[in-house]
Formats: sequence, C-alpha cells, structure tokens
Amino acid sequence: MIGGSGGTDLSKYLVNFNSAEWANQANAHLQQALNQALPYGEKYTQQAINVVQDYSNQAQSDINKGYQTSQALNAPQHLATYNALDAYQGTLGLATPQGGSFQLAQAMNNNAQGNPPVTHQQGNMVGGYNNGLFNDVPPAPMPQQQQQQQQGY
Repeated sequence: MIGGSGGTDLSKYLVNFNSAEWANQANAHLQQALNQALPYGEKYTQQAINVVQDYSNQAQSDINKGYQTSQALNAPQHLATYNALDAYQGTLGLATPQGGSFQLAQAMNNNAQGNPPVTHQQGNMVGGYNNGLFNDVPPAPMPQQQQQQQQGY
C-alpha cells in the first residue's frame, strides 16, 4: 500500500509506464515525420534556387542592356571630346596618336579587357604607347642645390 498507514491506496491510480517503449514510439513518429518532410523541403528548396537563378539572369541581362544603352547614348559626346582633344593638341603643336585619340582609347580599352586589337594599326598603337609608358626611364638629374646638400656643402 502506497501513501502511508491508514491512507488511501494509490496503487490503483498508478500507470505502468515503460519509458523505453515510449521513447521508441516517439522516435518512430519523429522519423516518419522527417521522412515525409524531407521531399517537400528538397522540392521547395530547388524551386527557390531556380527562381533566384532566373531573377539573377534577368537582372544581369537588364544590367548589360542598360550599360550598352548608356554607351550608345554617350558615344557622340565621347567622340566629340576625343576630336576636341586632338584639335587642341594640334593648335599647341603637340603630336596626336596616329588615327586620333579615339582610336588610341579604343585600342587601349580592347587591350585592357583582353580582346585582340580590331586592326593591325590598333595593335601597333597599344604596343607603342605601352612601350613609352613602361620602359625604364632614366632618373632625372638632381637640381644643383640637392647635389650640394648630398655632398655636404
């Protein structure tokens, strides 16, 4: 008798509880739920990936179209600027690139992007310009005052 002397018999209220059996049943239910849920998760995850990829491709296409439109609309101003630069350099008696500054800019842009030159002339322009920029240039002579300071005068 549980509950002490003279008390109520509680044994009729107790449930025979087997925790191992209960845990096995709970695990079986959880495994079944997981097995049912995984295909849904995989299906909707793949759908989400496909949607994001489609939107990304569309966005990249729109960006490229916008860039091309911008380049096309600004082309007249760019060409006018290069022509103005060539004319200004001509009035100063300065040399301009053979074919003009616009051709040099196009050739340098193609080279920077890893594209082959459009014409043989553009290839020569880039090569000549780069040789002028990247050849070792002898140091300029020091002014007379700096030479005197180094010699201790």
